[in-house]
Amino acid sequence: MVLNNIENVDMILIDKLTENLPNESVIVYFDLELSGLGEDDDILQIAVKCGEDSLNVYLTPTKNILSAASEVTGLTNIGNKLYLHNKKLTTIDAQEGLRELQKFLMKLERRCIFIANNVSFDSRRLIKTIINNNMLSDFSIISGFSDLLKLFRKVLPDSKGTGMFKVRTLSNEFLSGENVNKLHNAYFDVVNLEKFVKVIASE
Repeated sequence: MVLNNIENVDMILIDKLTENLPNESVIVYFDLELSGLGEDDDILQIAVKCGEDSLNVYLTPTKNILSAASEVTGLTNIGNKLYLHNKKLTTIDAQEGLRELQKFLMKLERRCIFIANNVSFDSRRLIKTIINNNMLSDFSIISGFSDLLKLFRKVLPDSKGTGMFKVRTLSNEFLSGENVNKLHNAYFDVVNLEKFVKVIASE
């Protein structure tokens, strides 16, 4: 696959999610936290989960973090050091973070379909960072991207209104508010996205 052409994988119903996958592919839930909404803003956190395997890495900031982003994520940049709720984090640079992601995906030994809520936002920034670090060929294992937002809308047609499919709203409805204070942390978001799919598939 050519990663700079985003491919939407057609998965019709969540309860058929696994059955509709190509035999050689696995689902990888993913989420990013960023320093802002711009195309060139930093990726600050990469989280992915596939079954029992997961990866969560924080990246060294190179730019200021928008105050609005800090309010949501709790992440701040102080002297190019990343802090979460005033606690200094261990970080790696963007290229090393991509290497860790690539190593994680290679261990799965199957092609990967990345899925997320509102996937186009994060996928474009991930792809751009991959291209900027000249690592496109290292991520040929990614078959494509699929948007859980579209799937939630299809299987939950009675859920209407602004923000109904945000992770926080879905967590309150399906997971009794589990980890709600940790949402907008990429790792907890991917954990909860996987739980949403399992809960909806069981109903």
